[in-house]
Amino acid sequence: MGVDALFEYEGVGRAVMLAAKNRHRRDLLVGLGRNLAPLVPVGATEVTWVPASRGGRRRRGLDQAEVLARALGAATGLPVRRRLRRLERRSRRSLNRAARLDGVAMRASGAGEWVVLVDDVRTTGATLRSAESALRSAGAGRVTAVTACCVP
Repeated sequence: MGVDALFEYEGVGRAVMLAAKNRHRRDLLVGLGRNLAPLVPVGATEVTWVPASRGGRRRRGLDQAEVLARALGAATGLPVRRRLRRLERRSRRSLNRAARLDGVAMRASGAGEWVVLVDDVRTTGATLRSAESALRSAGAGRVTAVTACCVP
């Protein structure tokens, strides 16, 4: 599975993402989601997202990847469906890199032929791989991932 990102998670890109996530800047997330549209391959059939942890949603008052995915769906005309559930409840932000390589246990319900998987930040890629595996187990033929930013 290839992963495309708008920018690297450093400098201005990091500042924009932190403002969007931690200062409740839904407007920034919507703008970033719309800007993901050119990264979506022709032929994709639906959009879904990597769900935030329960603690993350509570802290921010939103699921940032869902906001990105819904803006992307509006920009591309693709249907947006909640396909993934986290089986792990805790946030991963305090984990070191080695611990993050394990990924997050997820379950998918149904999946389209070619799913565009959205997340806010790709750190190690483990979470995206876990999500892809769950989507493929649920019937997705292809999975393409897009993120607002990636750790270099």
